[in-house]
Amino acid sequence: MLLFLLVLALVSIVILEAPRLAFAKLWRELAVFFTLWSFASFLAIAQVIGLELPNPIELITQLIQ
Repeated sequence: MLLFLLVLALVSIVILEAPRLAFAKLWRELAVFFTLWSFASFLAIAQVIGLELPNPIELITQLIQ
């Protein structure tokens, strides 16, 4: 049920924002929007289904050392 509500919210964001950018012919902004939206959607869905993702802080500290 929670996954369904999350997907509904994510789709509603696209329905509200994408047409405005397309009608204004802001193609670069639309591309950036879809890129960020896709990344955020993946992270949100992964969190809801319990997928273990690596901690970015640990990756950064390994690169520095």
